[in-house]
Amino acid sequence: MLYITGLFDTGSPVFKQERVGKNQRPFTLYKFRTMDVKAKSVATHLADGSQIPKFGAFLRKSKLD
Repeated sequence: MLYITGLFDTGSPVFKQERVGKNQRPFTLYKFRTMDVKAKSVATHLADGSQIPKFGAFLRKSKLD
């Protein structure tokens, strides 16, 4: 359900990100997108509020992201 709703809101509801895990081994983390696809890659607290769509704000408030 979240995926389908995200398709309408951002067009690309899931993104992947490389992270460093246990024993410094890299792994790929998949997350729901809470910011606009064209938003610059900055810390969340530095992001412009207009870059966060309504569905993204819902995901953040509900801790589903």
